[in-house]
Amino acid sequence: MTEQAKPLLDCDELAEELAAIAAESIGWQPLARGAYLHVGSRDDNVITIVGVADVSMDGMNVLLLT
Repeated sequence: MTEQAKPLLDCDELAEELAAIAAESIGWQPLARGAYLHVGSRDDNVITIVGVADVSMDGMNVLLLT
């Protein structure tokens, strides 16, 4: 009986890492694993919590939880 080789990359970890790179590359600040903050307006006292970011959120303060 032969053992199957373990994959070099875990697909879930890779997807999480790619999401982190994408978020940070457009100015989102990492807060913790899977949590990013985008400050769109320093005058606004509201932070919208989302699971999927959208271009229309550009001027909003958004907490992204992935």
